[in-house]
Amino acid sequence: MNAMKRAGAIAAALAGTALAGLATPAAAQGVSYQRLLNADAEPHNWLMVDGNYSQHRNSGLTQINKTNVSKMQVMFAVDICGWSCTPNLFKPTGRSAGGGHGKEEAIPLVADGFLYVEDSLSKVSKIDVRSGKRGEWVWRYDPKVTQYRNRKGVALMNDKVYVCAGEPRAIALDAMTGEPVYETSLMAPPQPGNTAMAAMPQQGATAPPNVMRTAGGKNVHICGRGGVHAGNHSIDAVDADTGKLLWRRYSTPAPGEPGHQTWQNAAWMTNSSGFWSHNAFDPITNVILAGTGDAWPSYDPEYRPGDNLFAGSTMAIDVDTGAVKWYFQYIQNEAYDNDSVNNIHLWTDRSGKRVASTFARAGFWYVFDLDEGIKTGRANPQAGGTNMPNIGAFVRAHQYVDEVTWTKGIDPKTGLAVEYDPNKAHQVYLDYANNAGRRANVGKPMYHCPDWGSQSVAMSPSVLDIERRIAYTVTNDSCTTGNYVTAVRETAVPIMGAFQGNPMPAMTATAGDNIPRGFGIVGLNLETGAKRKIFKDASTVLDNESGLLGTAGGLLMSAWSNGEVAVYDKDTGTKLWNFFTGTNIAAAPITYSVDGRQYFAIVAGGGRGDVSAAPAPGAQLGGTPNLWVFGLRE
Repeated sequence: MNAMKRAGAIAAALAGTALAGLATPAAAQGVSYQRLLNADAEPHNWLMVDGNYSQHRNSGLTQINKTNVSKMQVMFAVDICGWSCTPNLFKPTGRSAGGGHGKEEAIPLVADGFLYVEDSLSKVSKIDVRSGKRGEWVWRYDPKVTQYRNRKGVALMNDKVYVCAGEPRAIALDAMTGEPVYETSLMAPPQPGNTAMAAMPQQGATAPPNVMRTAGGKNVHICGRGGVHAGNHSIDAVDADTGKLLWRRYSTPAPGEPGHQTWQNAAWMTNSSGFWSHNAFDPITNVILAGTGDAWPSYDPEYRPGDNLFAGSTMAIDVDTGAVKWYFQYIQNEAYDNDSVNNIHLWTDRSGKRVASTFARAGFWYVFDLDEGIKTGRANPQAGGTNMPNIGAFVRAHQYVDEVTWTKGIDPKTGLAVEYDPNKAHQVYLDYANNAGRRANVGKPMYHCPDWGSQSVAMSPSVLDIERRIAYTVTNDSCTTGNYVTAVRETAVPIMGAFQGNPMPAMTATAGDNIPRGFGIVGLNLETGAKRKIFKDASTVLDNESGLLGTAGGLLMSAWSNGEVAVYDKDTGTKLWNFFTGTNIAAAPITYSVDGRQYFAIVAGGGRGDVSAAPAPGAQLGGTPNLWVFGLRE
């Protein structure tokens, strides 16, 4: 019996425990907080899902570069389990609960020759990759989830592996043995009249964990959650040593909290702005920068009058207290499913100003002043109430998609759309006909760019190359055409308060066609915002949920819905290498090295979802989840 079959057999017999003895691990030094702070000094390791706290996703490795990447080959693949070896036979039902097989979206970590990867059911594996020729399991831990959302990866600090799993739970594992150190339930308690969380049938962890030491000297384990409609979501912090809950920050403020006035009826109780995203950490201002999902119902802003804070926002949250130090909402009272969940790059501009930047889904790249953001006394065009947190210190915005039709542009002073009127309960943007809202335009033609069904960016992570002074992203230049219609787009769930047992109203949506213009890769100059097309997919049928990885060797790696892993020249966009895995890919790649030899790794598979539905053109159906590792043969 080979090692993989043997491990699977043991997994079936020992559900919920760590699998020990599958390989003999050498003692590896712990990943200290100081190592995480200086992750760029260890390009041979990949210590965080986005490479560093500043989420640059740009490795300093150069051994594999433009001159030799065409010779890259598969070194080995490892079955990471997923649905193929689920001992407790978990079979979720209902798409809101993650029905079907989840996409494998986890980003592996590598520390000192050992790789840590999570599957879509939060099973965590430690794999010995030191040989460069095969991957050998050291242990696997199965938390036996009873529900799931697609998972993004784990975190490392000191001698622990950190997980945000299932129902949701914050879990810490011993990095050497895989045995649990703590397991803390993050289920929200009943809060009658305050939030619908307790009545939600699913509360799932979605964002990858982040860990850090705070200015107050605490080791903190952060878990964000979301992805289930009709309820308020939160980002939670537990003590990374003991698992004790330290604070919880909801995305939607309750009565009496700053920002609640931006919900002018009880719709705040059913909002579902989840903390989906990878969050950055700025140790200087002691905040994480976390993005939130769209307001719900997604397509009917007239059902929820007001700006709807903090939906579709970046929130700067103090990691000691959970207080919101500043925020920025990209579209007020929006109707485009406008999650703000792309990674947030932290960097220093040519003038020495520390800034944060992000690619927002509605077609613009935004830059904010990190240090100015936490200063008090600045004007807030969204104030409308007392004790509001600071709005982000907007610096500038640049369009990065080919066409934007929902707004005439971004106000250079506030960063908000020029159509925004703080005195209106319902915002009317440029794509609404006759200067009227959506309900008044039912049945009338519309044209919207970028397309909100397959927006320009989502959680597909982007890259910042500080040496080239360029930010790169995968983008979709598609638009939407057709008519506004009224249709029930979601099934209601029982919720508390004024909406107890009542169905949600019909929501305006669209009936029409997507105008496919294809996915591509663009680069923006950090100082000027000047855009340059790096690569364009001419087929217009492929999708990209993988995002990008950059290297100092002049490479960009990505993957596509048809199972292709590809490497591009950062400067010319030329495709230099590719490989077809035979299954869909929704995870982002990483790179690492062992004994001076560089490798690339990516997880592929899963994601069959609703198996009764036909796959999208050019897409691959999900299969057994595998970790693929590529490199140069000796």
